[in-house]
Amino acid sequence: MSQLFSGSYTEENLADDLAKKIYENINTDKDIIIVNIGTDRAIGDCLAPLLGTLLKEKKSKITIYGDVKNPIHALNINKKIALIKAIHPNSYIIGIDACIGDKDEIGNIVLRDSPIQPGIGMGKKLLSVGDLSIVGVVANKPSCFNDIRLDFIYDMASVIRDSILILEKKYIKTLNN
Repeated sequence: MSQLFSGSYTEENLADDLAKKIYENINTDKDIIIVNIGTDRAIGDCLAPLLGTLLKEKKSKITIYGDVKNPIHALNINKKIALIKAIHPNSYIIGIDACIGDKDEIGNIVLRDSPIQPGIGMGKKLLSVGDLSIVGVVANKPSCFNDIRLDFIYDMASVIRDSILILEKKYIKTLNN
C-alpha cells in the first residue's frame, strides 16, 4: 500500500490537487464506481455516506454506492460488494472511508493505490474494497468516533465531493456511458 497524496482538508487548493492525483492514478478505460463505507450511527464514521449523499445531490455522473439512506457498513458489506461486482463486473472502484490516524494527521485526506481496509481501526477484519482508496483521517483513537463535530465531517466530505466533481468536469470527458 502506497500513499499517493495527502493534504489537510483546510488547504486552499486541496480539491483541485486531489482531483488531479486521482486522475493520474485511475484506469479511465473502465467504468468508475465510488463505494462509500461507513454508517450514520457514529459521526466519525459518516464521512463516506455523507459524501455519497452530497455527490448524489450534485448529480455526479460517477456511479455512487453508499450514502446516508443506504450505507455500506460492517453488517452488509459482503452482500453489497458482491452485488456491486455483479452489476459492474469490469469496473474501477474507488473505495472511500473515514479512518483513525496519528493526532497530527487528523483532518488529512489521503489517496492510496490500494483498497480500503474498513474496520481495521476498530479491530475488525472486513472485506477490502476498491482499486484505489481515499480516506479521511477523522480521529486518533476509536473512542473518539462519537465525539467528533458534524461540521468537521461535513467540511471534509465537501472537499472530497468537490474533488470528484472537478475530476468529472476537468479530467474525464465521458463517464459510465
